Amino acid sequence: MLHPEFFSPIEDPAIILDKPLQGSLLGQQVKAYLQGTAFPDPTPGSVAIIGVSEYRRSDFGGLNGSGLSQFRNKFYRLQCHEHPVQLFDLGDLRPGNSADDTVFALKEILEELIG
Repeated sequence: MLHPEFFSPIEDPAIILDKPLQGSLLGQQVKAYLQGTAFPDPTPGSVAIIGVSEYRRSDFGGLNGSGLSQFRNKFYRLQCHEHPVQLFDLGDLRPGNSADDTVFALKEILEELIG
């Protein structure tokens, strides 16, 4: 079972995009973990998005999580394919007390999603 306490909810996609989602945009298909909503429960065969802002072991130390919002801004604007896929945005993984804690949590999440 996924642990919602490992995640922070994302901003409403309409806020990220600076306008309401309309037409056949991927953002309309995403079941996202937003502030004040229940944590989504991905189904087998679906696609899950997880934001990870752990930089403690990278050459990009000191970056903030703004890249996650930029990714979602672009991703949610993509057009849907004629064969829709179930998409779940689980939010952003909260950094652990150490980089090892974050890696452990991510491994647990991925094992749950894939297994």
